Amino acid sequence: MTHTPLPPHAPPHAPPHAPPHAPPLAPPRKAWREASREARGVALVTRVALALGALLGAPSAARATPERLFAPLGAELPLLEDALNLLSALKGRAHQEGWYALLPPLSVGGESRGRLLFSHRMRSGLGLRVMVPEDSNTVPEVALALYALNTFVRRAYPGGADLMVLDIAQEGGGKFSPHKTHQNGADVDVRYYIKGVPPNDHEKRWVHPSKLDLPRMWALLKALKRYDLAEVVLMDLSLQRALHEHGLKALHMTPKELAEYLSYPAKARGGALVKHVPNHYHHMHIRFRLGASAGWWGLAPKEAEEIFVRYQQSRTGFFEYVVQPGETLGAIAAFHRVSLAALMRWNQMTPESLIRPGLVLKVWR
Repeated sequence: MTHTPLPPHAPPHAPPHAPPHAPPLAPPRKAWREASREARGVALVTRVALALGALLGAPSAARATPERLFAPLGAELPLLEDALNLLSALKGRAHQEGWYALLPPLSVGGESRGRLLFSHRMRSGLGLRVMVPEDSNTVPEVALALYALNTFVRRAYPGGADLMVLDIAQEGGGKFSPHKTHQNGADVDVRYYIKGVPPNDHEKRWVHPSKLDLPRMWALLKALKRYDLAEVVLMDLSLQRALHEHGLKALHMTPKELAEYLSYPAKARGGALVKHVPNHYHHMHIRFRLGASAGWWGLAPKEAEEIFVRYQQSRTGFFEYVVQPGETLGAIAAFHRVSLAALMRWNQMTPESLIRPGLVLKVWR
């Protein structure tokens, strides 16, 4: 019985009539582009999903000693990195589609003269308490940083009070009485970590230096510093003093290391993360660094405000106007080209009604 030998380059299980060197069929160029785009999108979403799963379910990386507290950060850092990668990917595609199709969260301008577009409203979760969601609008990278930082501190030091978000920004940014800043979503007021307070305590409290939960406070500051998440932290000097003493005695930090974190004993010190602002006794003010969410479109705050007004009107039929110092109802009505009677009717007001700076009025168009 004779055997017909296979061609020298054919695979051992090739069909008898298949040409040994048949080239693979190349997909059409359009289909290839679509498949590549879909594969990149699936890979990115998968990484974000895995990071979220790790954040919710991974065990603690380091709980006890200050030396191991920040090496490694564990699941939180991949979460932040993947979130920023996702925002960067959206930024790269932003020129291809209109803003109305993407609705990317944007931070426009600075902390003292800025706006927010399509902002993210924070909610309580993952051990973080948001006191007033309507006053806690920001961009996703700030929200993710807050959730991740709080999760890390809770794992390092279980128990104790939740981190509480007090104020961030209004939905469209802009002036937010009584704050001088808090206009572009980067400024966040949070309650200090306090000793002897159970997790379900959500009161806004004035904090004496003796009541600071110093280990948890240092965990938060070191994470902010190590991963360069914040431009500045504002805190009263008397509270910095308690942190300074704990750093020296309990964490064995050198004066040089402490000077990178605290301006104490001076009121101002170049390069320190924490700066002195008087009367910051019931909250600390964190100004987060903005990356992918800032300046995508090169908009001025005035342009961003006009877009926000149109966007708000498209959803509700009206927009909200915040009364500024020195304004009257008549001047506001004239500026927006509506009648004074209509403006009072929309806001359940009478000719005797008084207005004050910070009052929010509905203006229908």
